[in-house]
Amino acid sequence: ALTLGVSVRRYADNTWSMRVNAPAEVIATLYDPVKDADDPVAALQEAITGGGAVATVLRPIVTIPLDALDAVLDGTGDETVLRCSDGVERTSTQVARMKLDEKWGFALIHPVEGPVDLVRSERFANGKQRVLAAVENPTCAWDGCNKPADECQVHHLVPWQFGGHTRSSNLATCCAYHNGVNDDDPTGPSVRGRLERVDGKVRRVFRS
Repeated sequence: ALTLGVSVRRYADNTWSMRVNAPAEVIATLYDPVKDADDPVAALQEAITGGGAVATVLRPIVTIPLDALDAVLDGTGDETVLRCSDGVERTSTQVARMKLDEKWGFALIHPVEGPVDLVRSERFANGKQRVLAAVENPTCAWDGCNKPADECQVHHLVPWQFGGHTRSSNLATCCAYHNGVNDDDPTGPSVRGRLERVDGKVRRVFRS
C-alpha cells in the first residue's frame, strides 16, 4: 500500500513536481475539475485555492558583499533574479508585487569567511545565524539538492563534537538527508564527501 501524503521534487530549472497519495475518492475530487481543462495546472490551482492565490509573505534580505559594496548580484538584463528561502526563483518585479514582511535584514558577506557574525558558545544557531545561512545558501548546500532553506537544518561545517564553533562562517543550510550522510569526521575517510568552505563558498569535497 502507498504511504498517504504529499511529496515535492524540486528541479534546478525552477520547475517542481508534486505527488499526492490519498484515498481514491480524494484524488477523484482533485482530478475531476482538471482532467479536461486546457490548462490543468491553473485549473488545479483554482480548485485548491477557490480562485484566490495563497498568500506567501517574503522577508527580503539585502546581501552586501564586503569586497564590492556597489555591485548588483545575479542581474539579468533589467531584472534581478532572487532565489528566496522557500526555494523559488523570482524576479525583482515579482518580489515587489508580493506581500512583504515588515522586517528587513542586511547581511554582510565576506569573500572568504562567508557570512559575518559573532562567535557563539551555544551549539544551536540563533535566529539571525539561520537567516544568514539561508542568505548564503537559499537551498541545501549539497550539490544537486534543491531543498529550500526553509525546510533545511543548520549544519556545522566543522562539527560541534570536533571543536567547531557556532559562528556563521561555520554554518550552512543542509537538508536532513544530506546532513545525515555528510562525513562529519574531518580526519576520517570520505565516503559521501563532506561540506566545507572553500574560497568563501560552501561545497562538497572529498578528503583522502
